[in-house]
Amino acid sequence: MRVKLFLISALFCINAQSFAATVLDWRWLQIADQLPQLNIDLNERTKFRLFSLNNPQRVVIDLLNTQSDLNPVAPQNTLLIKEVRLGDHHNHLRIVLDMIRPATPQAFWITTPQNNPRLVITFNNAQPIIDSKPIDLPKKISEPPVSKFIPKGREIVIAIDAGHGGMDSGTIGNSKTYEKHIALAIALELKTIIQQNKGLKAIMTREKDEFLRLRERLDRARKAQADVFISIHADANRDSNQVHGASVYMLSPKGASSEAAKWLAEKENAADLIGGVTLSDKDEVLASILLDLSQTGTLELSSKLAQNVLSSLGKVSHLIHQDIQQAAFLVLKSPDVPSILIETGFLSNRNDEKNLNSPHYRRQLAIAIFNGIQNYLSQNVP
Repeated sequence: MRVKLFLISALFCINAQSFAATVLDWRWLQIADQLPQLNIDLNERTKFRLFSLNNPQRVVIDLLNTQSDLNPVAPQNTLLIKEVRLGDHHNHLRIVLDMIRPATPQAFWITTPQNNPRLVITFNNAQPIIDSKPIDLPKKISEPPVSKFIPKGREIVIAIDAGHGGMDSGTIGNSKTYEKHIALAIALELKTIIQQNKGLKAIMTREKDEFLRLRERLDRARKAQADVFISIHADANRDSNQVHGASVYMLSPKGASSEAAKWLAEKENAADLIGGVTLSDKDEVLASILLDLSQTGTLELSSKLAQNVLSSLGKVSHLIHQDIQQAAFLVLKSPDVPSILIETGFLSNRNDEKNLNSPHYRRQLAIAIFNGIQNYLSQNVP
């Protein structure tokens, strides 16, 4: 009898502990320059297992001692994950992601603003999509707008970054329009306009459908001693296909702080700042002061650049935000190059997608971006 009671008691304890954690929220995030990521908020941290299976291709996440009353769905506007399934696996919550194409999953814990643990699952090294079709560029480009000023001395270098590329398609529209092609088409249009203006020089982080890591984009711009950095993207909204319009981003103060910490930690290997100052031979305090001065000035100029481009874009496109947006995008983190990121429209919106597939509309966007850049340069000549 004692043995039976002990077994019953033991089973009761196991069941009582089998759901120690509860899922509070599921959320897919589509961040610029990244594949979609899955955020799982829980009431407390728990152990997890993450692995991949083949034939068919799947990613499996086991959350130990966890339950969920919420059912996640696959992310919209991406050709990466087909379906999300939940199940019970030996009293643990099993999440199965049915993959459209293989990708390498990674997972890590962070803490939410509400002090809840959040498990973040990211994907990289996704195999390229074979049915990708590039956007046709206009065969004949009309005369570009003439610059309002002619800089003295050296040429002013404008770095143009076409977002995504190669195996990273970015956002995918309802009509299978790929963000990487839209971004490149607008970037090449902008380059053509800039190159036909005396005293200006355009350099591209990529001029073809190739994959670049985010740091590599920054490095290419800094090696070319760029005076400004323009990153071009197209947005998506997973909750509503009615959201539309352009927006302009600059680096947030939080993003600047995290980048400063990285530079100071690696100052022995840091390249010279464009102004000719190097951190490698400075003590920690002086290096910190110099970097802070550089970043402060750069953020101020980035704000002016963003405002000029935003005002100019508003003449040819609906603006989803009337003010400059701030985010910790990695491509905006150069401490000495004024940098902005432009979301040219929403591929999740059919009208925006149709417009962005039009060579004429893309040219109007490129002209508007150029006008914003030259308005900024006329008041802030490097």
